[in-house]
Formats: sequence, C-alpha cells, structure tokens
Amino acid sequence: IKNKQMKLVLMDKFKCHMEVHALPMTRGVYNKVRGWDIPFDENPDDEGYLVTYNIGTTDEYVSWSPKLIFDEGYTKI
Repeated sequence: IKNKQMKLVLMDKFKCHMEVHALPMTRGVYNKVRGWDIPFDENPDDEGYLVTYNIGTTDEYVSWSPKLIFDEGYTKI
C-alpha cells in the first residue's frame, strides 16, 4: 500500500498457516508476466516470489511477495 495514511488505520493481526506454491521472480518480471507496467516508484530488480494460493481451485489467486517477507513467513515443504 503506497498510501502512508494506512499506518493510522488500526488493523487486526494475523498469523499465516497456508500452503502456497511459489516461484522466485523479480518484481519487474512479475509485472511483465502479468502484462503490467512497472510504477515509477517501484524497483523492477526487487527480489521476490510469484505466489499462487489455492492452486487448481476456483479460489486460485496469484500475487507477488517481496523475498524478505516471503522468507520470513514460509518454509519450503
């Protein structure tokens, strides 16, 4: 979220317990794969992962996660 005002919003805290599928991918490659332009204020060389949730279901969802955040939240199984 780019809007710094979100820091002022009180949010509940959660712990992740999901299994996901992930592929190492820079932010720039992810944007290219999705057919999106890279915003001027984002670094296309940022390391991270393409992450797929609920793969093969009607609830399948694809996103990108920065490497540090992903590595702190997930362990390879």
